[in-house]
Amino acid sequence: MVIQTPRVVILGGGLAGVRIALWLSRHQAPEECIVTLVDRASEHVYPPVLYEVATAFNPFEREAVGKVLHETAAVPFSRIFDGSRVVFLQRSVERIVSATRTVHFTNGETLPAEILVFALGSQLAIFGVPGVDTNAFSIKTLPEAAELRHHLVRQFLRYRSASRNRQERAFCVAVVGGGSAGVELAAEFAVFLRRLAWLHRVDPDVCRVFLFEAGDTILRECPPQLRERGLARLRTLGVQLLPRESVCAVGPDHLSCSGGMFLQTDTIVWLAGIRTHDVLLRSGLPVHARGGLYADHTLAVRGFPDIFAAGDCVYAADPQTGRIVPDVAYAAVQQGAVVAQNILRKLRGQPLISYIDHPRPTYTTVGGKFALVHLPPWQFAGRVGWTVKQLADLRYLFSVLPNDVAFRAWGKSVRVRVAND
Repeated sequence: MVIQTPRVVILGGGLAGVRIALWLSRHQAPEECIVTLVDRASEHVYPPVLYEVATAFNPFEREAVGKVLHETAAVPFSRIFDGSRVVFLQRSVERIVSATRTVHFTNGETLPAEILVFALGSQLAIFGVPGVDTNAFSIKTLPEAAELRHHLVRQFLRYRSASRNRQERAFCVAVVGGGSAGVELAAEFAVFLRRLAWLHRVDPDVCRVFLFEAGDTILRECPPQLRERGLARLRTLGVQLLPRESVCAVGPDHLSCSGGMFLQTDTIVWLAGIRTHDVLLRSGLPVHARGGLYADHTLAVRGFPDIFAAGDCVYAADPQTGRIVPDVAYAAVQQGAVVAQNILRKLRGQPLISYIDHPRPTYTTVGGKFALVHLPPWQFAGRVGWTVKQLADLRYLFSVLPNDVAFRAWGKSVRVRVAND
């Protein structure tokens, strides 16, 4: 009698998916399971570095965008899983048959699984605002970040000799979304635009950056003291902060707010929120209205004990506090570790463990060598925070690459970031 080795299929190669695959590869015996990770891209993207790609500047401009930052922001799955027992498939998922845990791909292939893991991440949420999908930029992927940068460079090449009114629209950037990602991007734009103005001999005063936030608080993820340091830094850089301004329409050269504000700009970056992936909506699995699969304390999908979810794909509450876990990178890594352990425990017939939302660090770079870092209970701001942030990036690279490769890639990226600042 032939005993078939159970197949674990992980959909999505983000922070959670890679963590699950590598943990299983390192801790399971060869006969316990076959681990297959599926992603439509060939590279694993590290989101915290994307804003650097969108604002890379001389003297290493070509190197920064083409290679060095690419090595940090996007790591090929072939390199991550080299020497491991993880099978990587580059495929696009069309639909899931949840009852049989069968994955159907757009090329017609199917892949059954004994244990299925959703780590697909999320998609951009536009909240029904007209014009976002056609007129706004996003930086969820490396090509999107590079295209945004190329757009801004083209703006200066095209309008450096235009009238002042035309320059004010061309060199104005509106960032919609006042979370950490929006703050990081707005701060970098404030520096980047002024350096482009200097390069093209344009009056830097025509370069403006606006940060829109529908809620009351910009940088709500940070403790109050750090938040105030961050807001002060943004104001120093010249970023115009607009809390309680809800964008209601986006045009090719303007945006409008529900409160009546109207801004003419050729560059609108939408970072206002995320929504559940379309594949999940078609899966027949229980999806919460605010996004993510309903999961129990073990991160198994409710009613489906052989299907797990992690990262932006999951809607889970901390069993100790009842608080809903936010969709942030560090939570995805924590959840990935719990899902990996529970898969192995399930295969071994052991009781599963609960996911506890432990205090997690937050890192927000606010232009140049200035960052806000919250490592509970410690807080760092300024250059010290920036240094801690670089060490956090190094730790990430160590987790997905051989140590020597990780250290070389990190060293190059720091050199470029220093030049970029």
